[in-house]
Amino acid sequence: MGFHCGEYLLMRIRDGLECRIEMDQDWYVIMSEDARFYLKNKQTYWVEI
Repeated sequence: MGFHCGEYLLMRIRDGLECRIEMDQDWYVIMSEDARFYLKNKQTYWVEI
């Protein structure tokens, strides 16, 4: 099992943020049309799928 572009998930930051994972040169999540968050390679993130 792995992530694929366009998958929706709930990222555990405070109460949880709905977002979608995407791939450019690196993985990032989109939380709204104007908010993107690039993921760090060796960082752990809590999510619900």
